[in-house]
Order: sequence, then structure tokens, then C-alpha cells
Amino acid sequence: MRAALYPLETVWALIPPTSSGLKPKFNVTKSADIVSDALDLTLSDAKDFIYQTIRDLTANDFCETLPLPPPPADLYAVERERRSWYIKFKVLTPPQLEVCGFHPPERPLRTCVGTTIK
Repeated sequence: MRAALYPLETVWALIPPTSSGLKPKFNVTKSADIVSDALDLTLSDAKDFIYQTIRDLTANDFCETLPLPPPPADLYAVERERRSWYIKFKVLTPPQLEVCGFHPPERPLRTCVGTTIK
């Protein structure tokens, strides 16, 4: 089974409790705005949905590590709220979570355990 570059425990530790502390960095166009529109949520509730979905990720949801401009990003795919989601993030230095993308997949994605998410 392929392993993610960033251990989920490290990623989860970088997500503060909602409405407190430093916030993860967002690519708003590809994440909170899209989730807000797709699920008819406020921007704040969309970000909370993103945080919670990342907290709920398991190793089985991992697809691949993408060699983006440094640092690389881990890609996950899940189904939540009767929708499929493409989740891409990286950990910056000093440690900060950057959510690079959170949106419906543009192509089918295969997780490391062989599940196809469309």
C-alpha cells in the first residue's frame, strides 16, 4: 500500500479547533467557495466542513503524492454528504497546513486500496 508523505497525525495537529488559533492556509477558489456553493453553506461552515473531512481521513483514502513546486502535496479522495471530494494539501515550513484544493474530482481517482472515487 502506498503511503502519504505527511502522516495524518501531523496534519490533524495543524488543524486548530474551529474558530480559534491559527487557521490553515486555503486556496479559497478551489476549496471553501466551491464547498460553500455545492453544499449551500456559509463560507465559515464550508471551512468547518473541510477541517472535519480532513480530520476524518484515513490512510485508505490516500491516492498519491503530487510533485508540485516544493513542498509536494498529498492527494486524497473521499465521499461525504453524498458527493465525491478531491482533497489536496501540503505541510509548509514552519509547520502550517495548506489546503491546496478541496472540490469534486475532475477525473476518477483511485485510492491506495483500489477504491475508485468519481
